[in-house]
Amino acid sequence: MKNLEEKEIKQFSEFTEVTPESSQNLITDRGRFTVGALFNAVVGYAADLINAAVQAAQSAASQSAQNAQTSAAQASVSAEAAESAKTQSQGYAEEAETIVSDGLEAVQAARDSALQDIEVYTDPDGRISNSEKTTSKVGRFYVNGGLAQRRINQFNTVPFSLCFSYAKPIAWINGEMPISSSNVSPGARQSGVTMFIAGGATHMQFEVRTTTDLQTGSRLKMPISKFPADGKLHTVQFTVPSADVSTWKAFVDGVDIMSESERIAGNFDGTFDLTMPLSFGGNGLASGPCKYEFARIFIANYDMSADGVPYSVADYAAGKLPPPSICDTSAEKRALLALDDYSIEVGSTKYIPDVSGGANDFTVTGDFKGDKDISIKRLAALISQSNA
Repeated sequence: MKNLEEKEIKQFSEFTEVTPESSQNLITDRGRFTVGALFNAVVGYAADLINAAVQAAQSAASQSAQNAQTSAAQASVSAEAAESAKTQSQGYAEEAETIVSDGLEAVQAARDSALQDIEVYTDPDGRISNSEKTTSKVGRFYVNGGLAQRRINQFNTVPFSLCFSYAKPIAWINGEMPISSSNVSPGARQSGVTMFIAGGATHMQFEVRTTTDLQTGSRLKMPISKFPADGKLHTVQFTVPSADVSTWKAFVDGVDIMSESERIAGNFDGTFDLTMPLSFGGNGLASGPCKYEFARIFIANYDMSADGVPYSVADYAAGKLPPPSICDTSAEKRALLALDDYSIEVGSTKYIPDVSGGANDFTVTGDFKGDKDISIKRLAALISQSNA
């Protein structure tokens, strides 16, 4: 067919109808053809082309179907693997969540413990270390049931601030009275000032009474946890500006602890009478003598937490000693008591000198020893020999 050229073909316009039975002839240089034979040849050629195309399409479709089945099978396997991985991942996630939860609790517990250790051993604010440095110079008293006491006549009204440094080598015991101007017998308390452990050793109380009635004075009720019994030196300060207990404050290592403490109003009218001497230590209990270490016992006739005072809460907590200007009985704001850092025997009596100017020397009885007492005793002996 492709060898037929147009010039060789009779004009097809002469043929009004072309069918396989057409008997009209076409004359070419290759011979005579009937139109019907030519038609059959064309149809046969077209059929071959169509069949070849159909077979190719069928083959391609079959291959596509096989590929689709393979892909579907692979997808099914992948889906199963993904579902398995999902289930496994959920298990891992739940296990990880449990581990993380347990870990967070452990971390929190470790953090709390570490913070306590940091406060005890490193003291980042320098409060304890400053106090330790100061008392390493000024000395401290070691108390094992012994007592230091004195009745201070000038200490009988507000305002006042009471300060001391302590170390507690053993746990607090319910009923202990580190500071007291009261009889230790239950029901026999006197008008005055007392610091005592109560509530099954759950809290510390600081009470000031005008009358002799038991626990009717105004007082501060503070968590015992704020007063560490860790063998380290800590500072304690109570400021009492007025009879109104809402103005009272308590500080431990220079930190105001009243946000976690309770103020309890009582019968205190702003005045008190130290019928019993003010004492530190003592308080023998059924469980045995109370053990303390004391240093820098100090009382001022003003509110040390106020602004612009000559010797403040911050000064004391930082380890500074009272300036000479407040150890003067003529000063408006002055020390009522500033015990020195040693005790000395005069005759048969042992004293702790008061350097406030008020000559309120404390007398010592029992096991109450200063770490400078031996040096002071030796110095006194040398002076005596020199005078002789």
